[in-house]
Amino acid sequence: MRMKKKIDMNKLLKISGVVFSLLLVAVVSATAQVKKKTIVRKTSVSQSVKVADLSCFDLKGKVHTCVEWSNAGGAGRNKRIFSSNGKWIGYQDDAGWNIWKNISGLRRDAKGRIVFYREKYEDSSTPRAISYDSAGRVSKVESVYDEETDYTLYYYNSKGLLVKAVEKAVDMSEENTTVYKYGDYEFDSHGNWTSRSCEFEVDGNSVMETQMRNITYYK
Repeated sequence: MRMKKKIDMNKLLKISGVVFSLLLVAVVSATAQVKKKTIVRKTSVSQSVKVADLSCFDLKGKVHTCVEWSNAGGAGRNKRIFSSNGKWIGYQDDAGWNIWKNISGLRRDAKGRIVFYREKYEDSSTPRAISYDSAGRVSKVESVYDEETDYTLYYYNSKGLLVKAVEKAVDMSEENTTVYKYGDYEFDSHGNWTSRSCEFEVDGNSVMETQMRNITYYK
């Protein structure tokens, strides 16, 4: 009888060891699953961050490139380049030179919209701060130079089209205001404007120009 009790005790110890091992494996496996789920959850959050750079340039859809110019000349035909998810990734002048390197400090808000960047001109760097209205349209752009702060206010009609922009250039001695009026819009099949008129005054003389855009899209 004593020998039988001893054998039963050994069996009990072995069974307890096996049970303990199984429990340990189960705990380790469960912990690994929790960690795995946590990692997946973090990855999905990072991938859900929106990029809405197109709204800064009054564009929508799967825009690849946008070249904008005026029949009055001026800034030339600079080309902006966007990724397939709408991120601004390139900038070229009308000669094909890469001027993207002149853009720095680009920041976005929680909605993925560009709210700040610096643009270099020769030996100076101009910071630009962009604000948006409740409909997600650009409402104000502020630029700071050495001794001057310029800002432009944008106004839209009930259809969401830009109809007026008021530009104020403020330096240490005076404030100059220029009012731009827009109309005669033409659009492409994606709903982006490709041509519009712009009227403003220079030294008391009225100037009328046509602004145009050539837009390409991802398939």
